[in-house]
Amino acid sequence: MIDRVVERVRRTRHENGRGAPPHYDAPTEKDRRFYEEAWRRGFDVKFGLASFVMQSFAMAVISALGVVVMYLLVVSVVEQPAAALAMALLYAFGTPVFLRTGFLNHNLMLAHVGLLGFAILWNRWEWPSASPARRFFLAGVTGGTAVLLDYSGLVILAALWLYAIVKYSREHGKPGVLGLTFIYAAGALGPVAVLWFYQWRSFGHPFRPPQHWMPPVEYSDQGYQGVAWPQWSLATSLAFDYRFGLFTTCPLFLLAVVAPFVNRRWRLLPRAELVMCLGVSAALFLFFSCVQYTRWQFNTGIRYLSPAFPFLFLAVVSVLRKLPPLSVRSISVASVAIAWCMAMVRDVSGGKVELTDPDTGLGVLDPIRTVFTSGLQLPAITTLSRMDAYRHLIDPNFATLLLFVLAAVLVLVVWKPKALNVGRLIWAFR
Repeated sequence: MIDRVVERVRRTRHENGRGAPPHYDAPTEKDRRFYEEAWRRGFDVKFGLASFVMQSFAMAVISALGVVVMYLLVVSVVEQPAAALAMALLYAFGTPVFLRTGFLNHNLMLAHVGLLGFAILWNRWEWPSASPARRFFLAGVTGGTAVLLDYSGLVILAALWLYAIVKYSREHGKPGVLGLTFIYAAGALGPVAVLWFYQWRSFGHPFRPPQHWMPPVEYSDQGYQGVAWPQWSLATSLAFDYRFGLFTTCPLFLLAVVAPFVNRRWRLLPRAELVMCLGVSAALFLFFSCVQYTRWQFNTGIRYLSPAFPFLFLAVVSVLRKLPPLSVRSISVASVAIAWCMAMVRDVSGGKVELTDPDTGLGVLDPIRTVFTSGLQLPAITTLSRMDAYRHLIDPNFATLLLFVLAAVLVLVVWKPKALNVGRLIWAFR
């Protein structure tokens, strides 16, 4: 369908004479040049429509499924559906999950896959047909898929296997562990074989990663193509950098630090599950403190540590459940406000387009300042309003507010169909 639309646009432009690209009031000079070149090749409409498809029919759906898995896990722990629903919505809209869902992002997909594998092994719902062999195999599929998505998925693959072995040994004893390990490996082999096939067809070698063939770029001279030994400076940046640090982007995750002390007294999460959540998060920190390219998050915000989001949030839940209700509400409102501002504005670079540019922005505070001074925003509307071809058709503030209202009405209609008279609602809008 997109190809047909693009072909018609190209034909219309050819009949009218292409002329010069329309003016685009881009945030940076590179953005402007990219748009002009895309317009000359007839790709501007294609890129815009493709972005809509990827965000609406891939990332939004996948993240929604991840939130459902989170809800099912939390409700099995707290045994209060309303509280679990509130926690799941906080995970969806009060963490960087919301920001990263606006991009085609394999790191966030890895988070959802890792959470699914963890849920299968935990088996909190005690599925009647979930034999240990079946759970090991399905968990292996999720672990292998994590590796297929990104090589940091090796951390998820190893963590799920270790957690599965420990959990099975405690529940059933040592016999059968070796056989279940082979079953886990068999589940992982399918997605990993797809990765090897892709690398063979793309680069001529099945086992060397794509980075092996990457031309020299900044940092690629350090270690093996930019992957070296852990560096303290990288670890602290991943945690506290003002543009992409985990705890500066989402202060809510700081509660995970005290989760072991809170859980020791109240035991909301079983010890093995809490150790898994915190252990895999620490392992991801260690892994990415070796990867020099984590410094390149300065323009898009937190990305590399996305696989840790669900595991850290489960640890946070154990703390939130023991805080006073007023404190929980205050923390939740602040977290949602930060996450929504970042998802609406996205830019945390302060105009930086190169690593060597001077630091002129406020990092994660820039989106907050923009929203509170300029009003609600949507990235697509903001981009269209900067183009001469659409500027006279779109009032950014009105269009954004209208879309928010329509989305709210749609949610209400879907969420409480019995409580709303849809016919009366439609008549009111008429």
